[in-house]
Amino acid sequence: EGEAGSVGRKAMKEDFTDRITILINENDLSQREAAEKIGCSRSAVRGWLDGEICTGRHLIAISSAFGVSAEWLLGLSNNRKRR
Repeated sequence: EGEAGSVGRKAMKEDFTDRITILINENDLSQREAAEKIGCSRSAVRGWLDGEICTGRHLIAISSAFGVSAEWLLGLSNNRKRR
């Protein structure tokens, strides 16, 4: 996978962090409120805001809670709407 793979993962992490931040801010949520909406811990939300990538289970939960596509969350698509 080499250098191109690590560059792609870095971009995906940055996109995810930016997009989860957008969702939290647009909905005027605290980290605690976002965690409750998603069904996860506040420390998980804090980690994502600090640049960690989420698990598949959490990705689906975020997508469902906010009505956005997982592809959009990961920066793989500009189509925000969940299908």
